[in-house]
Amino acid sequence: MPQGTFVFSQMKFSYFHHKYRTCPGSNPYYNISEKLCYDSCATVNWFAKSSTMTCNSCLYDCYTCTNASSCTSCQTNITNRQTNGTRCSPIPGYYDDGSSLVAPACGGSCLTCSTSATFCLSCPTNYILSSNTCKACSTLINNCANCTSATVCTVCTTTFTLFSATNCSCKTT
Repeated sequence: MPQGTFVFSQMKFSYFHHKYRTCPGSNPYYNISEKLCYDSCATVNWFAKSSTMTCNSCLYDCYTCTNASSCTSCQTNITNRQTNGTRCSPIPGYYDDGSSLVAPACGGSCLTCSTSATFCLSCPTNYILSSNTCKACSTLINNCANCTSATVCTVCTTTFTLFSATNCSCKTT
């Protein structure tokens, strides 16, 4: 084994020769972020670019990739992402913050969201979507359990009955 070469998790690496600006022949791939030379690039979050003999990072949302713009796999159980063509898109209930491998969860009452935890795209039952916010029917219309808009109640809470199909008023039974 050449001097300055080490074996780590079955990958051999050595130091970049700064005077000659090269990696040794046994470890030809240079990883600029780590400033080390490897016999091959790591397969998780990295890909080998043979034209420059460099190890380059995958897109932030990829688990594995073949180039800088194409994911080949996602790690769904850890990253909350699934393969969607050439990218790893968040699974329902999570969103893409534009930089994290692990997709953050939607917050508040959002069933699905986009760009932030509180920018809702859809809401659970008994909520309506209003200006990308989920609002509970019971907070919009007194004694309303389910609604189709901020002014139309479809189901009243237990001790009330619907007065009119298009009216949000409920009356005591």
